[in-house]
Amino acid sequence: SSDALETLSEEKTAYHDTLERQISSQLSSLLATLPQNQQDAMRLYYYEEMDAAEVALALNKSEQSIRALLKRARATLRDHVKNNPHLAI
Repeated sequence: SSDALETLSEEKTAYHDTLERQISSQLSSLLATLPQNQQDAMRLYYYEEMDAAEVALALNKSEQSIRALLKRARATLRDHVKNNPHLAI
């Protein structure tokens, strides 16, 4: 019935929202383990959706430096998740 489908849809949305908050919380915790310069680069690049040139300008660094920061940050996060399977997202 329509009511049952609506209830199921609401439950699915609530579950999705909860899962999204948990993942966001885990990502924030993981980002906090990085050095500040890597955190800044990751936040601007992924959350603010800036490209590497824009991040470089914002942080007063070269684009090459930003690309290196992002590469190191991703490698660190990848290793952290790999070594802590309970954090897998």
